[in-house]
Amino acid sequence: MSTVTNSSSIGTPRASGRSWRFWLLLALPVAGLAWVASSFLPQVGTGLIGAGADEAFYEVRTDDLVITLTEDGEVKPLKSIELKSEVEGRSTIRFLVEESTRVAKGDLLVELASDQLDERISGEEIELEKISSDLKNAVAELDLQRNQNASEIKKAESDLEIARKDLEKYTDGDYEKALKGIVIQIEETRLKHEQKTEDYEKNQDLNKRGFVTAAKLRQLALEIETLNLKLDQHLLSKSILDNYEKPMEIHRKETAVEQALDALERARKRALNKETQAASKVAQFESLLALRTDRLDRLKAQRDKCRIFAPTDGVVQYPTEGGRWGGDDQLAVGSQVSEGQTLVVLPDTSQMIVNIRIHEADRHKVAQEMQCLVKVPAVPNAAFEGKVAKIARFADSANRWLNPDLKEHTTEILLTNRTVDLSPGDSAEVEILVDRIAGALAIPVQCVYSRGARDFVFLRRNGTIEPAEVQLGPSNDSMVQVVHGVSPGDEVHLHPGDDLIALLPNAEAGSRQQPTPHRATPGRKPGVAAGHAKPGQSPAGAKPAGGKPPAAQPAAASEQAGKPAVAETDKAAETESVGS
Repeated sequence: MSTVTNSSSIGTPRASGRSWRFWLLLALPVAGLAWVASSFLPQVGTGLIGAGADEAFYEVRTDDLVITLTEDGEVKPLKSIELKSEVEGRSTIRFLVEESTRVAKGDLLVELASDQLDERISGEEIELEKISSDLKNAVAELDLQRNQNASEIKKAESDLEIARKDLEKYTDGDYEKALKGIVIQIEETRLKHEQKTEDYEKNQDLNKRGFVTAAKLRQLALEIETLNLKLDQHLLSKSILDNYEKPMEIHRKETAVEQALDALERARKRALNKETQAASKVAQFESLLALRTDRLDRLKAQRDKCRIFAPTDGVVQYPTEGGRWGGDDQLAVGSQVSEGQTLVVLPDTSQMIVNIRIHEADRHKVAQEMQCLVKVPAVPNAAFEGKVAKIARFADSANRWLNPDLKEHTTEILLTNRTVDLSPGDSAEVEILVDRIAGALAIPVQCVYSRGARDFVFLRRNGTIEPAEVQLGPSNDSMVQVVHGVSPGDEVHLHPGDDLIALLPNAEAGSRQQPTPHRATPGRKPGVAAGHAKPGQSPAGAKPAGGKPPAAQPAAASEQAGKPAVAETDKAAETESVGS
């Protein structure tokens, strides 16, 4: 995968020193660089008065004082394409294009080993075939179950319909038929009973006249009695049919209908349950098939991602984060890489920036669009113009393992007039134009001596040299503004002797006892936050102008006047020195 990243997110080491002066401060044409340098160059040498080194003086005059801030950084492209490993877990590099190789779009840059992926893909394909076969069987079983369910439901519906028709047949057919049969028998028996009764009455007259025997009358009486019994029997049958057989048969047939209805409902539920189980089995295999298919596709995609091609033309650069913890992490064939690790960078060198880190004490002095001058040691005798493009809002402690109290703001300098090609990763030195004070009274920084919170210079007036208290303003590497205490034309001693230093007044109670010359602190007012150097101690190599350290004071002096030390600076400057 290729991602466009902003190089400002990568921190650069903090500046460890000040190696050159910032003469070119504004974005001017190249033809005007010499004029800018001559305008802003501190004129220390031209103000010297006196022939001997011990009697050198500086004549105070008004001049433009340029305040700068110098930081070291690293050249980076504004944008770059990072090609990262998208293979899960750890992989081994099988092929890696050489760094600084110019590649075209589509060229192979990195190839990672894919043997394990090939084995996993083969296993997944076999498992996928098995699951596909199981899915086909499950689908066939589902179709068979659906057919069987339909058959069972149809039979249950048929049984219900038969039970209903049987009930309807009895109530509308069989019962009426049986009832009418009994009614006919009753009527026939009554008719025969009437006929026999008439015959008996006629035969009684005939018997009285002697034409019919008594046996004949007895026969007729027996037949009449038989018909009476038959009539009673038929009436009883009708009563049984209405009162017993009909309700019982209707109840029996209605129960059969209800049972058939229940059987139909059970058949439907049983069919639904069996179909649901079969369908669930099909869905299970379908889900498993989709899961395995997705896994196979992802494995194939992972195998495809083992080969990384150039998304555009460019020059190959290896990531710079390798080995930053002291290990040998340089990428090479055979190296182990992790998912998300950057393998190759294709920088876009059309726009270059310099990443620097500004101490939190200097953050308020820097603003966006400030003009800068950039020098790159890899391109000697060349200077590049730039401007402050971005300043991190919050300070970080990227180097806290060296100094836990060091807090810096990552700052991005955009180069605006690059005339030659620069290589990403080149070290650079950036000077930021913080301020320019026009018509300032400025003197060399080594002329100022501090006693506690007070600052002094040695003036020569009417042939006499005596200390004068001054109020200082901002300073650069070599010159400091004097707000009050000197006037144009005054002569300031560059390196007074021990006898003159002894003339300084006593320090205030609680302040250090030794006077120290002022050290250049670009953009800071000297003496504002004093007391960070140890009393009577000066950093190694600190000397006044001219390179001659003052003589040591007698040890018996009530207030020792020590040799010139680093001027009192704010705590941020001291922290900056430690962090560098």
